[in-house]
Amino acid sequence: MGEVKLISEFYVRPQAEVNKSNQKYYLVPSELNLLLLSYLKCGYLYKKPQDFNTVLYFEKLKLSLSMALVHFYPLGGQLVTETYEHDHSSRIFVDFSKGRGVKVIHAIAPDLRLDDIISPNNDIPMVVRSFFSFNDQLINYDGHIQPLALFQVTELKDGVFLGISINHCLVDGTSAVHFLSTWSKFFMSSSSLPPSISHVPIIRPSFLNNIQTNNKLPYIKPSEFVIRTTPNNGIRERIFHFSNNTIAMLKCKANSQASHYQHKISSLQAISAFIWRSISRARNLHSNNLTSCTMITDLRPRFTPPLSRHCFGCFLNEAAVTVNITDLLSNNLGWAASLLHEKVIRLDDKVARHVFCKSPELEISCNASSGPNPVIVVGSPRLDLYGCEYGLGRPLGVIIGADNDDGEITISSSSKLDGSMDVQVSLASYAMNALLLDQEFMSFTSYIKSTL
Repeated sequence: MGEVKLISEFYVRPQAEVNKSNQKYYLVPSELNLLLLSYLKCGYLYKKPQDFNTVLYFEKLKLSLSMALVHFYPLGGQLVTETYEHDHSSRIFVDFSKGRGVKVIHAIAPDLRLDDIISPNNDIPMVVRSFFSFNDQLINYDGHIQPLALFQVTELKDGVFLGISINHCLVDGTSAVHFLSTWSKFFMSSSSLPPSISHVPIIRPSFLNNIQTNNKLPYIKPSEFVIRTTPNNGIRERIFHFSNNTIAMLKCKANSQASHYQHKISSLQAISAFIWRSISRARNLHSNNLTSCTMITDLRPRFTPPLSRHCFGCFLNEAAVTVNITDLLSNNLGWAASLLHEKVIRLDDKVARHVFCKSPELEISCNASSGPNPVIVVGSPRLDLYGCEYGLGRPLGVIIGADNDDGEITISSSSKLDGSMDVQVSLASYAMNALLLDQEFMSFTSYIKSTL
């Protein structure tokens, strides 16, 4: 399906010098844990205007990006390792003086149309992976030699795809959206000078400046710990839509079935439990098998007092549950949702601070770290993914660059902005086939919206 051709590339650095850019930005344990995982990837699909001017568009893209990087300057740096022979250890930090900046790529796929990418009732096509720089070959450790942020603009016959790849050690979804929305605001401004922004990113909360003892890795050479997993090409990806009425129904059902948590189980927990049970049925596992569900949770609101959502960095932790398949499927939705709820509410200030102080434990892949027959829930409907316009109007659709992990699901708000959600599901082919035939699952959801 359609060939993607690279046309040009350039690098962008902050428009103005940043006073703090001469300081070392050390990665803390929670960020070091992600060194072997892939970059965070998100793609926006837009309708291409008939008067689209490529030269003018990239000039404005470059100018607005340079403005945004003044505030989000870590993205323009490069990873550097300090080694300590005396105790065979190392520290990794962002050096803002090294590297060429953020990489922007211009590509074309003149034979591809919007309908080829977001056609209802079809899997996300494999060609979408080529809309992201380096696709799934780039791991966060590669930030030593590759840019920490890469953006690929691919022109389709009737659309534009903006593929975003950012080093996951530096950002989580909250920070990424904060950056992208700021960049969008600068792009939409008619001024050649950066407009003021209402929420300046907090590059490092004060308590993280004091974490120095536990941010060492017990290695001095990459060969001692850098492992690259082989992409699983047998994974299928598909986007399902949950209406606001369906979400309310599932939330009400989960709370009524878990009476001791009545009105406390969230919509996200109810949806996650519902999909966990559905995928477990689709996998047709033996009754004695175990299965796990891991919700990747933002720790900012877990601190006392809560950290600002504008704190820049990666503030994620796992809330994981492992149960027997028989128990999961013989009990009701409320039972599964209450297990997830219990894990989430235990993420308090003590746990949150411990996550940033304990010794790093490198994760090789989402599946390897999340237990047997896993379902990994990432994303949040609270993130405003559809507020990023870049002169092309609101996105028609958002596609997450998944890591080809069996059982990874990404939950986001939908383009309707009415409380409905889109859920991108990655599954082994046989399990996806079974999921599409699961009457209970399909009665609560639909394929990606044809209105796109």
